[in-house]
Amino acid sequence: MSRQWGLDTTSLQLEAKELELVTGRDGRLVELGEGAYAVVYLGSLSGAQVAVKVYELDHGMDASVMWREAAMLRDAVHDHIVPLYGVAVKGRMVMLAMKLMRGGTLRAALQQADKREALRWRAGGRQAALEVASALVFLHTELNVLHSDLSSSNVLLDAGLTASISDLGVARFVGSSALSAGAFCLTHAAPEQVLGQRCTLTADIYSLGILLVELTTQQAVTRRGGWRLPLAPQECSPAVLALIERCTAADPLQRPPATQVLQQLQEDVG
Repeated sequence: MSRQWGLDTTSLQLEAKELELVTGRDGRLVELGEGAYAVVYLGSLSGAQVAVKVYELDHGMDASVMWREAAMLRDAVHDHIVPLYGVAVKGRMVMLAMKLMRGGTLRAALQQADKREALRWRAGGRQAALEVASALVFLHTELNVLHSDLSSSNVLLDAGLTASISDLGVARFVGSSALSAGAFCLTHAAPEQVLGQRCTLTADIYSLGILLVELTTQQAVTRRGGWRLPLAPQECSPAVLALIERCTAADPLQRPPATQVLQQLQEDVG
């Protein structure tokens, strides 16, 4: 396991005996979530609770997806990107041990009355937006990485509702040319992704704009195009609404860079 996907993965290795999947009272594994390529379970790493993303390398599964995410997470050390503790291999299962985010997904939180109240824009919503934007700035400017699948299902919250970006399984390095669209969440994907066109970092900005819609309206976007800006927001400033419109522009060239989004959110102190 020292080299996978053309990468030195020695620093990611965990002994299989160190990482265990936890069972509930019914004897079944405790499932926390499910993605396009893997299932996330509650686990234990040397006695501490963690989230374990399990890839089963059967049914034609491309192992490069898993190693790509592991490699990305190894380098993506940021306060608001869910950290990777290591990787263990058990037979055909490859398991990524990650920080357990006890607050669940942002999407689920917006569907729960108590958390939704705590995520009102002037309560915790603006702060969550700042946290996601800061992580996106890091991915774009420090790593030159396109997340490609940013959505409220891939923003995780800790017990205090601090937000972090997760699921870098389809993230890719951006070189001198744009990338073709990979897997994505239809409700949050940029038009060029949906159309199968070449994508740049601005595809993530569109997705961030949809996240801002969710945080300002306090409603999860559950179908493509099934959203609108609040007509008379009590807490969200006109400047933020204008920012959302720029982020969700159909023309990628009209969207602001992540650094500018972060700056404008920081200036929204009214």
